[in-house]
Amino acid sequence: MFWTHGNRGLDRGIKKFLRVILFKWLGDGLFLYGHFQRNLMIEDGYDPNKLFVIFNSLQPEKQFKILKDISNGSSQDNNKALFQSANNFTLIFIGRLVDSKGVMNILKAMKSLKDASILVNCIFIGEGEEKEKMQTFCILNELNTQVYFAGALYDEESIAPYFVKADLMISPGNVGLNCIHALAYGVPVLTHNNFVYQNPK
Repeated sequence: MFWTHGNRGLDRGIKKFLRVILFKWLGDGLFLYGHFQRNLMIEDGYDPNKLFVIFNSLQPEKQFKILKDISNGSSQDNNKALFQSANNFTLIFIGRLVDSKGVMNILKAMKSLKDASILVNCIFIGEGEEKEKMQTFCILNELNTQVYFAGALYDEESIAPYFVKADLMISPGNVGLNCIHALAYGVPVLTHNNFVYQNPK
């Protein structure tokens, strides 16, 4: 059995051929994140009896409990430990720091806002190949006091305090589990409107 995004309708050439070999011929069945992929794969000739939608999720009961247990101090007070200006509107991103996630676009937007005398803070939770490039960008554009890199975090006890500090989760490349994560903590999500390039669906 494979647990996968399946055929997202974006693959071409050798990549699509390899997916067919793996998913259609080597696997006995596929667990999929959503009906969108399942319908695409049925259109592509896959056996619907081998396609099972099991969705994607976190542990909401645990998240709600942790959120309730966090002290009622204001997010402004909590931000003082991370940022020079605690009053700034605070963004958050959680996920891999890779090009496909569009993380550099967040920093470029922050720089454009700064040039217009609008200062925002941003918390990045995650690691990836873009991190060094992002850190260099922050230094060159004097965003250091507005950006905090929390690193890779996997337990909700470590993640929740950062969401409490945030006003908006931003995901320029695509959203998936990070959207569910943010909404569980009551943080709205900003992303693009090209549904084909979103995950999962």
